[in-house]
Amino acid sequence: RFVHVRTYVFVKGQVGGQASGSLTIKDCDFVANGHYWVSPNSSTANPQGGGALLTGAGTEDLVLENCLFEENTVTNNGSNPITWPHCGEGAGAAIQNFANVRMTGCRFVRNGGCSIQQGFRQAGSRALFVKNAVTEMKGCEFRGNVGNTWQGSGPTVKFDGACGGSSCENCLWAGNLSSNGTNPLGASALQIGLASSDDAFTIANCTFAYNVCDSDTSPTALKATKGAVEVKNSIFFGNVSGGSATVGSDIHATADATVDCSYTLFDGTD
Repeated sequence: RFVHVRTYVFVKGQVGGQASGSLTIKDCDFVANGHYWVSPNSSTANPQGGGALLTGAGTEDLVLENCLFEENTVTNNGSNPITWPHCGEGAGAAIQNFANVRMTGCRFVRNGGCSIQQGFRQAGSRALFVKNAVTEMKGCEFRGNVGNTWQGSGPTVKFDGACGGSSCENCLWAGNLSSNGTNPLGASALQIGLASSDDAFTIANCTFAYNVCDSDTSPTALKATKGAVEVKNSIFFGNVSGGSATVGSDIHATADATVDCSYTLFDGTD
């Protein structure tokens, strides 16, 4: 159980470093840890993994089973926030460069990313960030994760890059909030941007319920920016978008993405 870890070994609460082999983490709790980036000033500063930062070399496997990620944060506090574009990715966990990732029964609760100086353009993913890793996610929950920055908030869960062939099954996104102080630039509960528009991603038997997003251009539940996403046997219920939103409350696909839905329930008319 990692709670308020403040040592150099764990880099202020992270399980970090380059993996030298396959890694399995079972029945562990990561609670109230954080990655707090202070200096040096950088236009590309992007702290990752408030609870756990797991980085491979592209050939290893990663297994996460029955782990809790709760109230972890990523925060950026540069002296020139106007030029710093990002507040961080994966407040709960950031995973990147693994051959295969299997996540089972993991819970992400009340994680969040925020800037503490006015001017940051974007917060990163509030619960989980996955980059360049084919991921199989089963029975995972994302509840009450919050993003709040001056000019925009990132998605609750974000898949980026070479994640084609990934899937989410029997997972829940409920009560996640994306808000900001000035402009309606919140983000979705799940955002998928793969390496190619032909790369596949499957969502099956999942529920997106009572999530809130104040974005003009992002749906509250699912946004696909690149890739071929299949949604089946899933439920979208009670998701709330901003009053001036130009996209649907539940799903939106941009020009480089497609979303194919079957046997799926949508509540409301948005």
